[in-house]
Amino acid sequence: MSAVSVKNLWYTYPLAKEPTLRGVNLEVNKGEFVVILGPSGCGKSTLAIALNGVIPHEMGGSFEGTVVSCGMDTRRWKARDLARKVGIVFQNPEAQIIHTRVEDEVVFPMQNLLMDPEYMRRRLDEVLSTVGLVEFKKSLINTLSGGQKQRLAIATSLAMNPEVLILDEPTVHLDPRGIKEVLSTVEKLNKEHSITMILIEHKLDEIIRLADKIAVMNDGCIVDVGPPRELLRRQAGYIMEKLGLFIPQVSEIAYLVSKKGHHFDSFPMIVDEFPKNLRVRPLTKERQTRSDADAILEVNDVSFSYPSGHTAVKQVTLSFKAGRVYAVVGSNGSGKTTLAKLLVGLLKPSIGKIEFKVNGETIDVSKTSPRTLCKYIGFAFQNPEHQFVTDRVFDEVAFGLQVSGHFSEKEIEERTNKMLDMFGLRSCSSEHPLSLSMGQKRRLSIATMLVLEPRLIIFDEPMTGQDKRRTDYIIDLINELKGKGSTSLFITHDMHFVADVATDVVVLEKGKLLFSGTPEELFNSSDVMEAASLTDPMVHKLAMSLNSGLRSVIRVKDLCDSLEVAR
Repeated sequence: MSAVSVKNLWYTYPLAKEPTLRGVNLEVNKGEFVVILGPSGCGKSTLAIALNGVIPHEMGGSFEGTVVSCGMDTRRWKARDLARKVGIVFQNPEAQIIHTRVEDEVVFPMQNLLMDPEYMRRRLDEVLSTVGLVEFKKSLINTLSGGQKQRLAIATSLAMNPEVLILDEPTVHLDPRGIKEVLSTVEKLNKEHSITMILIEHKLDEIIRLADKIAVMNDGCIVDVGPPRELLRRQAGYIMEKLGLFIPQVSEIAYLVSKKGHHFDSFPMIVDEFPKNLRVRPLTKERQTRSDADAILEVNDVSFSYPSGHTAVKQVTLSFKAGRVYAVVGSNGSGKTTLAKLLVGLLKPSIGKIEFKVNGETIDVSKTSPRTLCKYIGFAFQNPEHQFVTDRVFDEVAFGLQVSGHFSEKEIEERTNKMLDMFGLRSCSSEHPLSLSMGQKRRLSIATMLVLEPRLIIFDEPMTGQDKRRTDYIIDLINELKGKGSTSLFITHDMHFVADVATDVVVLEKGKLLFSGTPEELFNSSDVMEAASLTDPMVHKLAMSLNSGLRSVIRVKDLCDSLEVAR
């Protein structure tokens, strides 16, 4: 029996020239776990809010076709009635949290429906127990970790006892520990409580084992649906090469190896499924030598404490060299973003000194205004909305060039359009930045910073919400800037991105420097990985399972090159 039935759904937002959804058809059976996969801006989030009645009742616009959720035609039932049956959790839990305490947040939707107080108290304890937050019942929400806040958002939706739960990229802002917490909760709700799950996601490595079905979207349409293994076997190339999306790294390797002539009886999706009978040729790689380039940024015994008394950075000493790509990793709350703000002068060290070296001069960052520093150091914020200052996408990218006073109108137009093309934003150049999807906002925030070609570039979670194609664009651009001598610093939870891009990795834990070295050294330091709650890239796990001599293999291409296929 269907939990969700979508037939020939067309939807156009108010004032939009083109429809966002174009004849969508989708059937989700009761108790299924369905993953929706598609490029940024293809309509995934729009489809999600069409399933719980926000579209058409709250958004307006043009709506054609039918959506039946839990037996209720969304055109005929009010959004508040549909909300009892279809819960939705967004990618940023803080965007939907409105109270300061955990218990108040969970009971709020029940209070709105004037439910019996005794029932609400009982239901509060039930849902907090389900998501593992009973001990935080009286806690202030701002004391929770990212994973705990996401589980709280799930608990709030569960309070209504929904039959269907929609999660829009629920792990996108989380560290590996938070991802495990949320996915464990989601699996429990699906398997033990029979709640139908619809999950929108870009990265499938951790999720694929939970899915009963994958629905692939492109340009507002569902282009294919099927069980994960069958769909990946027949569509892996199309999904990666045509749509520019990620598939599980194990499946990506299987696809590439199959192109070399190997036949898989059962197409693998996780490490344990990959056959161990393939011949492995030890890969001879030139050992990377640490750069002897001059340091452009020196962090000397720096500590920082917030007014609350919390010390976020503790006696950190680091040296960043020209032409390197640094990844700063660690669990949520480890001090990564605080360190980045110190490096660009938005915060001043409580102790220690940060010096930036440019054009033969040494600049004391703590004594220099951010306005001066931004000529040399670019910073893309974790929340892109926090840095937008204009009403048009084009103007947002052009703004930095205009205020610098060094470029002609023609140069500004050419450089701006080049960035818009590079990040796939030309078609929405006249739109308001806040009207974009989260993935588009992220690309816009990066474009506004990179258009100035700074000497040091700091990205706070740049891959959040990005599909493979956009990630590859950013990687290519960073490598191009690296070739010109620019230094990049990434704050990220994405270990695959670290493996593919970083020349150096810095690990922070509880504000302290835990590790500094190469990605290969980090992934083979199990004690550091465990202490910082980091996860090994799937390709490295697979390489080690095939041959312990492949310790240095951390990239898909390298592993594929080492696998020999008999012909």
